[in-house]
Amino acid sequence: MTEALLAVLRYGFETMRLNKVEACTDSRNVASMRLLGKLGFHQDGVRRENTYYHGRFIDEAIFSLLASEWRNAAHVAEEPVEPASDGS
Repeated sequence: MTEALLAVLRYGFETMRLNKVEACTDSRNVASMRLLGKLGFHQDGVRRENTYYHGRFIDEAIFSLLASEWRNAAHVAEEPVEPASDGS
């Protein structure tokens, strides 16, 4: 999922020259929120009971990433990661 989102962000910021990308997720979806944070998104807020899903209203967490933040962090996402040492 990380690679797919990186490809979308790269296209949006570098090809389409977007200034901002927003993402919304179920506020209970910890994995999605962790991924967005890993990629540099900031949580802007929560839309309380904004979406009707499976018979009830749920909160949405709202995140955004600015082009300036992407440019400052883009090199970090592309650097190779050293394998973890097993201590031996």
